[in-house]
Amino acid sequence: MKKVLYIALAIALSAMTATSCSQDLLDIQQKGAVSMEDFYQTDDDATAAIAAVYNQVMGFFYDYKFMTNLPSDDVYAGGGQRGDNIQWSYINEFAISSSNLPSGYYRTPYAIIYRCNLIIDKFDPAESSIKARAVAEARFWRAWAHMLLTIYFGNPPKIDYVMDGSERPENTPASELWPWIISEFDAAASALPSKQNVNDKAGGIRVTREAALAFEGKAQLYNNDYAGAKTNLKKVIDSGKYDLVPGSEYMNLWRLAGDLSVEKVLEINVTPNGTNTYPNSMLYLMWGWRADHVTAMPKILYNNSWGFLNPTKEYYDALKAHDGENSIRFKETIKTYDDVVAMDFGTTPDGKPVEFHVNTPLFGHEGYFDMKYAYYDDGAVKARNGYAYANNSILMRYAEVLLMYAEACAKTSDDGSGKAALNKVQARVNAPLTELTLQNVKDEKRFELSFENERFADLVRWGDAATVYAGKTRQKIPTCTEGWVVEWHDYYGGAVRQKDYDFTPGKSEHYPYPLSELNVNPNIVQNPGY
Repeated sequence: MKKVLYIALAIALSAMTATSCSQDLLDIQQKGAVSMEDFYQTDDDATAAIAAVYNQVMGFFYDYKFMTNLPSDDVYAGGGQRGDNIQWSYINEFAISSSNLPSGYYRTPYAIIYRCNLIIDKFDPAESSIKARAVAEARFWRAWAHMLLTIYFGNPPKIDYVMDGSERPENTPASELWPWIISEFDAAASALPSKQNVNDKAGGIRVTREAALAFEGKAQLYNNDYAGAKTNLKKVIDSGKYDLVPGSEYMNLWRLAGDLSVEKVLEINVTPNGTNTYPNSMLYLMWGWRADHVTAMPKILYNNSWGFLNPTKEYYDALKAHDGENSIRFKETIKTYDDVVAMDFGTTPDGKPVEFHVNTPLFGHEGYFDMKYAYYDDGAVKARNGYAYANNSILMRYAEVLLMYAEACAKTSDDGSGKAALNKVQARVNAPLTELTLQNVKDEKRFELSFENERFADLVRWGDAATVYAGKTRQKIPTCTEGWVVEWHDYYGGAVRQKDYDFTPGKSEHYPYPLSELNVNPNIVQNPGY
């Protein structure tokens, strides 16, 4: 399956290239390329075209993780120092603007949508099962990209056909987008094959009926259709084709050993292509601990990473209070400075233990270290000097399905299955079992899905963002120095930060449309406050 997708991808990339010229003498077919008119014909073409969509999603995963997690109140966007990839600090501090938002956050979802529209427009699903699946997967990914844009931009243009270059689409209201997104997920689910069984590893790396239903349920939560979400998420649960991994394997979910596990509803597969290059991002390299500011890294971690995701003290304290000190989640997903000092760093040539010390202050850091996206040595691609990793990229796991179902039950009614879903997630990590209330679900989502794309979007969706961010002004930034000494510094060398750089209700719930897009499309209306 993996080889087929990557061979197909190579075909697809060449197929996207066509030459044209107004002069007949220069109208020469490029060798090794297939014209647009000759492509989109066969089953092999359909396989290649949908592989190109998956490749585009994989390439977007890096931006996707920064886009969805940096606005969270649970993290600092650290790095080496102030000014190191400053755009991420701006997002983390709500200092973002139309001119400094990375344009890929907006453009790449539309590139995914474009590739999907080509498949949907040009293949007839009635002609073969392969074409039918390609079209259904394209409808799924088109809905997924529109969902992401709607969550973070509010009212982006809906593009459901291949536009010509002259069109300048207007904003589409969210009230129109959500029902359409839901209907597209539903149509995809109706046409896609199911995962074969709970042990079907390939069922997690291509969109299945159950994955489409799970995302449909998620979209229904955003559209406040809790009854609909409850129905579709229950179908995923009742399928019996997913399960939580045991607590002893919990931390493997974010490591190479956890790829293709029973918990993965949808993940982007990463496979070597024979030349030691991997078609994936540097996310773990970016999010792992800041290696060049300390004397050594624990033996289980790769010896180089750059520290752009650091948990806040407030998050750590809240997790500890919620889970208790015996929780697997508390003990293993976040480490304190003292915990790190006690880890195994190997030995010196004379047999003495290597010690951990901070040589240069850890920027945007209060002495708490994330273990989910730490850069584990077993996932680093050494042939690429760690600039690529070998483990898969998670888009949804079964724990999220259970918690979304619990939320839908809390908002409607519960026959006991909603509480059971909530308790199943809690019991797996040895956290206290609670009654089914909306607040308990909210808390569980925060801690189970930390740094997994949900926190900020959930706060906005629930209407809780203004309350949670009130008083959380970030006028100074912490640094952690030797001996777990935390110092707070002005952001701009003593300059006072503008007050409107904090979360502003009515503005900060959405990103601004990038200035580069407004310049080429005057029909897009900018979001309020930007």
